[in-house]
Amino acid sequence: MCSSDLGLLLLPLWDTRSVNPHTEYEHDRQLFLLGQLAASQDAAERDYVRFLTSDAGWSSRFHLQEAESMVWRGFYQDALRILNGLQGGDGEDRVRTLTLESVALAHLHQLSAASDRIVVADKLCEGAMYADCGGVLRARGILAMEEGDLPEARRAFLASFAFARQHRDSSLETSALLNLGSVSLQNNHYDEAVD
Repeated sequence: MCSSDLGLLLLPLWDTRSVNPHTEYEHDRQLFLLGQLAASQDAAERDYVRFLTSDAGWSSRFHLQEAESMVWRGFYQDALRILNGLQGGDGEDRVRTLTLESVALAHLHQLSAASDRIVVADKLCEGAMYADCGGVLRARGILAMEEGDLPEARRAFLASFAFARQHRDSSLETSALLNLGSVSLQNNHYDEAVD
């Protein structure tokens, strides 16, 4: 083997495939939907940085996905730092941002601020058919639970469940059922909770 052949072997191999942000986003989202929250958060953070200079819109969506994973993992303050830094976005991304903010704020017992976010998200959902509007209903139920208003929480989770069924959103449907079970347990309705 000559020295020029050896030099070729030592060259770093670069991945020259173009990266499709939509494909990467779907991968990160799938990790989230499968319950791999830490992996979803890490992948979304990586992709946020990857697309930061080349595609601000996709970069923002990855940041939003990272924040959503954080909220579901219970890292509410960290998620709020990301969510507060997000600018604009389309109507659906704005609804999702407000919904995540309201859930994080509710869990941090900042109930008035959480309620304010839900009111704004509700207004954005009026007349719009965003898939994330079902999440607003779930957020309303979480806020009601934090306020100790179990009948209102149950109504909101039932509305979230109906929305999920209508829009064939299995993730939201599962979340609504789990939340309804939690409300039933808190009301000492154990048979309902099992159902």
